[in-house]
Amino acid sequence: MFWVLAAVPFFLFLFSGSALSQSTPNRSIEWFPCTLDIEGTPSTCGTLAVPLDYTEQGSERLLNLSLIKVNATKEPFKGSVMFNPGGPGYPVRSILAGRSGEFFLNGTGGNFDLISFDPRCYDSSVDLQNILLLTPLSSLSSDTAVGTAWAYKRTLAETCYENRKDIGDLIGTAFVARDMMQIVDALGEDGMLRYWGFSYGSVLGATVAAMFPDRMDKVVLDGVLNLHQYYAGRDVEQLIAADESFNGFIEACVSSPETCILAREGITAQTLSTEINQLLETIKYRPLGLGSNNTNDVVEYDLTEGLIINGLRTPSTSWPALAGYFDAILKRNLTAYHEFRDTLLGGSISAAFAVDANPGIRCSDVSLRTDNLTGLLPLIEEFQNTSRFGGGILAVAQPITCAQWRFQAKERYEGDFQVQTKNPILLVGSPFDHITPLASAQNHCSIGQPSLCTYKAIREYFINGTLPDTGTQCDPDVTDFGKSSSTLSKRAAQDSEDAVLLNAALSVSQDLLQRFRLF
Repeated sequence: MFWVLAAVPFFLFLFSGSALSQSTPNRSIEWFPCTLDIEGTPSTCGTLAVPLDYTEQGSERLLNLSLIKVNATKEPFKGSVMFNPGGPGYPVRSILAGRSGEFFLNGTGGNFDLISFDPRCYDSSVDLQNILLLTPLSSLSSDTAVGTAWAYKRTLAETCYENRKDIGDLIGTAFVARDMMQIVDALGEDGMLRYWGFSYGSVLGATVAAMFPDRMDKVVLDGVLNLHQYYAGRDVEQLIAADESFNGFIEACVSSPETCILAREGITAQTLSTEINQLLETIKYRPLGLGSNNTNDVVEYDLTEGLIINGLRTPSTSWPALAGYFDAILKRNLTAYHEFRDTLLGGSISAAFAVDANPGIRCSDVSLRTDNLTGLLPLIEEFQNTSRFGGGILAVAQPITCAQWRFQAKERYEGDFQVQTKNPILLVGSPFDHITPLASAQNHCSIGQPSLCTYKAIREYFINGTLPDTGTQCDPDVTDFGKSSSTLSKRAAQDSEDAVLLNAALSVSQDLLQRFRLF
């Protein structure tokens, strides 16, 4: 497996509302000691008042963005770099305040302050979380599941609309892009954006670049989504590498008996694949009860499919847990099942993909709308047919939900026209990324399998503006099931900065697995 890096000076997007005024009064950021109860990198918290509705000229309605800053550790100071870890809707401050801060400091060279902010729907002024209507997880594994999911998501859409009709159209990506530039202005540096965005963060980064092309300095899009599909609500391309990634998991397991619990002596990839597929077919029609608790001890297909998608994203840290999950079920080991299931589940519901933040942002961005389930079935089937792992879950989370969403962002994208940015933008991707595959931008982002080659290229880009050759390929130093490459120890011994950077990358990979999940 390898990482592909490319530099591009153009984007194929055009903002339809570029005439909107950005001439809001300059406001300053109020910095103060953080009270976040998170062990990690020393940081400072802050707030910045920005317009609540950028389409209201002269409005005094404001929104207080919640910011966080990790100070540069080296001289000379080169400005600030903003981050977005994906989602949409992740509570970003807690990520940068945790173990991730050290990685991003090293990954950018240490000469930059690191800045991030929680999305609009995490601010107390725009609180969609509190009206979350928990709906059963569905992978559309039965003939009646589509209609059931449609009904649940209709109720979710109506509930959100009735409770937040005053602000539900004010949290779209275009407004967040404007928030970013408000922060750039308030920092009082050179007026240029420096940014590193992962997964959905690539959508946000590409959006702000298209809206403000002359104000882009160093921008890294890491794990690139297909923007055209994202904004159309037809992001099927997300899934094209999922099945191949699962096959890679099986093959890597068999070749890693020291770290993969499923790799018993003499087993082949074909045999292991058959065993797991048979297990999945069994629990699809006859869920397994491993204990006496009907809620907590039953192995169901829908949850298992979600855990597969969650577990595939970071081969170096989550693949061992995914193997442990399957092994626990095959052996009917309830204790191990709970352990590995909880590891793969990651963060709590309030910080997971299931919060209103995700449909609130994504669905207000996309153009897809219909009240006709029959007419939507071909797209749902396309999701399902693209991947057996995650196709149903993403069909529920995206087209089934967004087609019925009552809010449309007041500002969003229309059209496909070339926009040239002031400086080239660096794209990073992996051929086996099952969420942001290379096909979207010719392991989920660069943290999926840490690579010193990749990180050094990114660091050189931020520090000196040096770009790798287009199509540069980097091998990972920590591969599937946490195995180290043959040159890793030698590299680390020769350069202590390499060791610090790589260890920090591994911490980030584990940290994100523990905090957040993809469904």
